[in-house]
Amino acid sequence: MSPAPAAMAAMAERLWESGGTVIADTALHTGRWRKVATLQATVFDAATVSAVFGLGGVSVAAGVEISGLFTAVKLTSGAVVAYL
Repeated sequence: MSPAPAAMAAMAERLWESGGTVIADTALHTGRWRKVATLQATVFDAATVSAVFGLGGVSVAAGVEISGLFTAVKLTSGAVVAYL
């Protein structure tokens, strides 16, 4: 079950205020983020992240936060906020 739209908007606002970067395309994004939160159901193409392995091809429901040191994110579909 996905979070309600109001809850998703509140999460997006909180993450944005924390220096978040919205990723909503299929390009490879590089940087240094400590958490990624899904804004909608998301499929990761690939991700380079400490402490988390095997995100490639994984479908993640909306509203899920994944912690770790992310240095690269590439999506197949969906949208995330990556933040410092």
